[in-house]
Amino acid sequence: MYRVMLADDEGIVIDSMKFIIEKEFGEECEVEFAKTGRAVIELAERFRPDIAVMDIQMPGINGIEAMKEIKAFSANTVFIVMSAYDKFDYAQEAIKLGVLEYINKPMEKTRFVQVLKKAMELIDNKRKKRSDDLLVKEKLESVEPIIENGLIYNILFQEHFEEDIDNYRTILGVEADHGYMMCVVCGDTQEGNHMTNAVGSSVKISKHYTEVRAGLKEFFNCKIGTVMANKIAVLVPYENSTMDYNTRIDLIDKGREMVRYLRRRFDISFRLGIGGVKPLKEMGQSYQ
Repeated sequence: MYRVMLADDEGIVIDSMKFIIEKEFGEECEVEFAKTGRAVIELAERFRPDIAVMDIQMPGINGIEAMKEIKAFSANTVFIVMSAYDKFDYAQEAIKLGVLEYINKPMEKTRFVQVLKKAMELIDNKRKKRSDDLLVKEKLESVEPIIENGLIYNILFQEHFEEDIDNYRTILGVEADHGYMMCVVCGDTQEGNHMTNAVGSSVKISKHYTEVRAGLKEFFNCKIGTVMANKIAVLVPYENSTMDYNTRIDLIDKGREMVRYLRRRFDISFRLGIGGVKPLKEMGQSYQ
């Protein structure tokens, strides 16, 4: 289905275009029209056309200015310009706006259909690319936790080669050479430095791992490991080799805010440990 908007102040021209579209494309197209520049802009805001066939000379706001307005909120609309005036300056403006075709009036049916098919092909390609991009993103999001956990496991347990870490960093887009570790610990209650019911809490947090992971990423640009006992190891890449006092205080406040958020969200008690800034290959020290 393609949403097609017709903009022309001559009713007979609109009727002709509607007839051609209905005859050639049937139910493939949903067609709406407007006869003034202002009405076209208002229609576009509501209709969000895939294709806009625009007359240059319309009452009030002309076609060129109307296109500029529409492009501001509907960047993917494909424009086809029609004009009874074969003026160079209009054509130049249309080219600047990325118009697909410039058709002179009176239009030929064959030419009009040809241009519409070209616009539809362009839209189909954009839709396919968008669909493919979403599919890649969906697949990446399904494997990203596994890759992040692999990076953290290799760093913490020192079971890696230098090239392994570099590969993980490339895939995950980690450009910083330093970072710090955080440890999220859950339990029923806190007794001193100890969280009670570690086993029960680990089962509970494992059920909510996806949501906990999303919550952590709301607060920090981080890479997150899987649940180990009642703990989750978190790597936060950091650009500098050291962290000043004020930044550290802000980080602690942010950590406390995150812990309160997790506690409210999942009805589980949490503690957070924050390690010092180290080179990435020394994240085990930061974690300890």
